[in-house]
Amino acid sequence: MDLTRARLNRANLSRAALVGATLTEADLARSDLAHATLRHANLRDANLSSANLFETDLTGVNLIGANLADVNLTGSCLVGVRWSLDTEWPGEIYEKIRVWSEELEFGIFRVRADDARDRSRIPEPLPV
Repeated sequence: MDLTRARLNRANLSRAALVGATLTEADLARSDLAHATLRHANLRDANLSSANLFETDLTGVNLIGANLADVNLTGSCLVGVRWSLDTEWPGEIYEKIRVWSEELEFGIFRVRADDARDRSRIPEPLPV
């Protein structure tokens, strides 16, 4: 599915199946993508600012140069996400993303599988 340069700002795409979609340079600002599946989609240079990506499957997504400022990534799967120094992450998560990633080539990174899930909602074990 080719949605290059699509204007989807403020769109309700919750639970959408956009597996392998091409969304290069798409405008998804303020869109609701909660619980969506974007596996292996190309979001290079896309604008996702202030979008809701709550529990979104972003496995293997290309986010090189994408704008994710103020995005809700709580519970999202980031395994294999490719990103660059030009990718704009929400301020509070950038340091985690950098630690979780390996540099593939100068300025291009991929989030490693062992660290790529938001674990903030996992409860502490109960005492025995």
